[in-house]
Amino acid sequence: MSNFQVVLADGSIVDANTTVNPDLFFALKGGNNNFGIVTRVDLATFQQGLLWAATVYNNLSIVDDVIGEFVKINSVDTYDEYASFITTFGYSQARDLALISSQLVYTKEVENPPAYQGILNLPNLMNTSQITNATALAKVTAALQPDGARCVLSLATPLLKPNQVG
Repeated sequence: MSNFQVVLADGSIVDANTTVNPDLFFALKGGNNNFGIVTRVDLATFQQGLLWAATVYNNLSIVDDVIGEFVKINSVDTYDEYASFITTFGYSQARDLALISSQLVYTKEVENPPAYQGILNLPNLMNTSQITNATALAKVTAALQPDGARCVLSLATPLLKPNQVG
């Protein structure tokens, strides 16, 4: 985010960015609407070229190995700003099997990026990968969702004090 427009408790409308109201700008990142009502968010954009994307399904029996790779990719020593690793746990009714689904995206046009070698080397039930663009990736991801499915986001609320009823 490069700028927030915020309505404050006194009704004033202010901008918050790195130069104007920088403390508010910092607080709004993760602070939700606890510091005012955000009415506009300005984002910096960039041209995204081709990228590499993969879906890997692993048996739940190797959960410790998959989580170990997830931690390794996100650690300070091996962090790669182009690597995204989203892991979910699910159940395949067709196979009567609990499984781990990992969505890997590398935002550069690199086949089998080194950042993912650990997860790609683990035994898997299925592994698909391709060089693609963001639009095609979004369409493939949307096709995996059941008809009528929607995403519900839960906003964090302040913690209650002891003996306080919500």
